[in-house]
Amino acid sequence: MRGFSLIFSLLVTSFAAGSATPVAPPEPAPDWTVAPTSASAGYFSLAWNRPTRAKHATPENYDYELQQCATPACDTTTEIIYSGPDTGTTISGQSDGPLYYRVRILTASNESDGSFGNGAGVAVWSKIHTVHVKHHPIGRAFLFLFTGLFVFLATAGLILFGGRR
Repeated sequence: MRGFSLIFSLLVTSFAAGSATPVAPPEPAPDWTVAPTSASAGYFSLAWNRPTRAKHATPENYDYELQQCATPACDTTTEIIYSGPDTGTTISGQSDGPLYYRVRILTASNESDGSFGNGAGVAVWSKIHTVHVKHHPIGRAFLFLFTGLFVFLATAGLILFGGRR
């Protein structure tokens, strides 16, 4: 019986003290993918979409923020590399090594106050995706270059001199 009275008193106290409007849970993080997770071609793509449990009906209502982080936990240096309504981007020109990315819903573009139910105008961050960038070795790059040059010269030679007899 004592346990029941303790629970009852906690409920009564919380309702009496907190008669203000309850705070809704934050908007869920966007669902997203990274392809490929290991990049050697010099570019990779990031794509995200509206969360399945999102409050707003259409994806056009959202603005997103994409961050690149220096650490796997995204707890130190971060850089906003995209902010807007698009649901994907292609990134190139990165140095070798691991890169860490996360995305969140920034605002609802059709909400005049920018709120999402949590009052902050932002959602929780998505899980952090890692992309490992490792460019082709310089020897392989020159092999590709000279193979392409050979094919070009052979084709040009056939076009220019192949029809003469």
